[in-house]
Amino acid sequence: MKNRKCIQLVANITNILFVVLKTHTYFFVSIEIAYRKKNMSKSIEKTDFQIAFGRQVEKFRIEQELSYRQLAQRCDIDHSNISKIEKGEINIQLSTILQLSNGLKIHPKELFGFEFNIEKE
Repeated sequence: MKNRKCIQLVANITNILFVVLKTHTYFFVSIEIAYRKKNMSKSIEKTDFQIAFGRQVEKFRIEQELSYRQLAQRCDIDHSNISKIEKGEINIQLSTILQLSNGLKIHPKELFGFEFNIEKE
């Protein structure tokens, strides 16, 4: 009889611990999802900015009737990176912006001549 009560008590405690653990898990998962959503919205904005910048590079390259390779040679940048920059697939350094503007024979600020909405938090 004592063994049965002990087993029942252990089962009850296990069920209670399971419910508490499950509740806490849902709580922490909810916090993590909220955190990811907040950071994901920032990364989406970053990607949108990179895409808009890339479109500017592409616009000037096409206006000057340059291929990826021709612009790459002018800029001393690998031609595959020119394509990635235009698609917004890579984040570039300030020195790369200078190389691009020199290769396109434009002022660096012209590469930023696009509309972009920045929301302040």
